Amino acid sequence: MVFPADWKGEGRHAALIRNERMLRDGKPDLVVGFPGGGGTWYTCSLAEKLGVTVIRLA
Repeated sequence: MVFPADWKGEGRHAALIRNERMLRDGKPDLVVGFPGGGGTWYTCSLAEKLGVTVIRLA
């Protein structure tokens, strides 16, 4: 599945909106979070709230 960010339509939040779409529509069994910024933290936290197993790497 491909989940492109819609930068023109969704503006600066396009990546976060895309990540949420990946979680809700893609229905992953596992998320691996590599060291990153706020978007990584947000996506991992959302995945946990949705019941997806998250492995956070330091």
